[in-house]
Amino acid sequence: TTRVLLLERLAGANITTLLSTKVEEIREGRVRARNQDKELWMEGETIVLALGSRANQEVLKNLQRKVPQLLPVGDCLQPRRAKEAIHEGFLAALRI
Repeated sequence: TTRVLLLERLAGANITTLLSTKVEEIREGRVRARNQDKELWMEGETIVLALGSRANQEVLKNLQRKVPQLLPVGDCLQPRRAKEAIHEGFLAALRI
């Protein structure tokens, strides 16, 4: 539901959204990007990068060698919303 509302607000504010585009350079007031084989220069005051998320398990791997019991929760398992991490934290606390 949040995504749909956000996309509606972006469309209403006349904001350009580009998919499958690689940012190659950011300078003051403009960005150079590549979309497929086309180079693009875009001007603007604000740049928002929505790059997605992925799990970061480095801290988890380091801690596994140092503590007797580890109950991983949240984004170290899989990127999701905060409510899932809070729920996992609650369940982990019940196991202690």
